[in-house]
Amino acid sequence: MDAVKANQLYLLGEYDKARVLYDQLSQKLGIGLFDANIRLCKKYKSLDLRLTDDLATQLKFKKDNFGNILVHEDPEVQKKNYMRVSSARPLCKPITGLLIKRLGRFSNALMQISNAVFIAKKIGLKSIYISDCDRSKIMFPSSEKIFLNDADIVIETHTPYRYNKTLLEGAFFYTNRNDYFHNDSNRYSDIQSFKHGLGLYYDNKISTYDLVIYVRSGDIFSQNNYIHPGYGQPPLSYYIKIIKNIRPNKIQIVFENRFNPVIDELEGFIKDNSIPYAVQSGSIREDINALLSARSIISGNGTFLPGIISLSENIETVYSFQKPFSFWGRKGVNNIIVRDAVGDYKNAILSGNWQNSPEQRQLMIQYPESSLKII
Repeated sequence: MDAVKANQLYLLGEYDKARVLYDQLSQKLGIGLFDANIRLCKKYKSLDLRLTDDLATQLKFKKDNFGNILVHEDPEVQKKNYMRVSSARPLCKPITGLLIKRLGRFSNALMQISNAVFIAKKIGLKSIYISDCDRSKIMFPSSEKIFLNDADIVIETHTPYRYNKTLLEGAFFYTNRNDYFHNDSNRYSDIQSFKHGLGLYYDNKISTYDLVIYVRSGDIFSQNNYIHPGYGQPPLSYYIKIIKNIRPNKIQIVFENRFNPVIDELEGFIKDNSIPYAVQSGSIREDINALLSARSIISGNGTFLPGIISLSENIETVYSFQKPFSFWGRKGVNNIIVRDAVGDYKNAILSGNWQNSPEQRQLMIQYPESSLKII
């Protein structure tokens, strides 16, 4: 593999030869070989990130006494993939692993880890480290080392002693896989490679409920937090239309809290129609296990449920609102879409304009079922 050969040349001190090979690989792949950041790699495509001194000089970054970069990109760019090459002596050793910083909540963490797995496979790295934190313990509760089942790569849930390793360090959240490696990426298969390390989230039980409804709530309905404009949620009529269509004998509703105004109204509808139901709103583990056991799920908008579906052995059908469900490369699951046939709801709430305003919350409750169409 050319990347391995380049690493060997670099380790032997043949920096010029290694740089030529890196440049060739960068041109071939369309990216800087060790740079998963679109904005930086387009501007400095020929830079090898392991040459931290060159990078710091080019971008006028400050360095510490060990040669590490202290000032990186602007704060917005820092959120994307790598932040720095972390090593006491960056010109002495090649990159041998990735270090994931700032692990997100469950499904976002799955995205970060799968992106790191993807990059490690592509550039021939053997180690992925996840900073020791409460979230890493939640993700991998039973082991500090997880060996991938389809590659010679190990995930370790601790921060390594940095001064004997050179690591590409970052969040690895916004990796645009298809732009880098010509559509051969499959997030689902990458997640399967470390799924066994998530043992406490997976018990393969099949739900006794005909239908499980996941209603997205939480921070996007909070009055005190930043409201993400892209996370508008479906109307009450979306859930009701599906229930009327499939006529389930027993329903389970899963939600984080009751901030979403749809929840109380939906529960009232189910009661009024004498449909047996149960509410699951407990710990993250309990909620995840309830969703993993489901065969049919009504989905809200967000990244949480795609992560659950990537782990489920039981799912058969997912209902989604307005657009196809993101299966992260998984095949064989039926997706039934309910669309806003009129377009008023889409324009008012689902056009990057979600503000959790009183008017929007009211529309969520009142939008007519007749304006929706099951595809």
